[in-house]
Amino acid sequence: IDVLKMDIEGAEYAVLEKILASPVTIDQLIIEFHDRSFDPKVPKSKEIVRKLTENGYSIFGCSVSFEEISFIHQRKLKALG
Repeated sequence: IDVLKMDIEGAEYAVLEKILASPVTIDQLIIEFHDRSFDPKVPKSKEIVRKLTENGYSIFGCSVSFEEISFIHQRKLKALG
């Protein structure tokens, strides 16, 4: 998959966990995080961003609110030279 954009109202955390556990490869992820829908003392996006980073993704853009974050996988960056 070249680009996957997600705005799935809080389900992004479970979906991302499944993506990371699967053999599917995605070059770019554009995700709208919905931490505001959960307990503010437990920022779910912080943990999933850590896991994405550990799995080769880097942030390359974000919205002013930091709710929309764009990631690119290192393999794509290497392919681009």
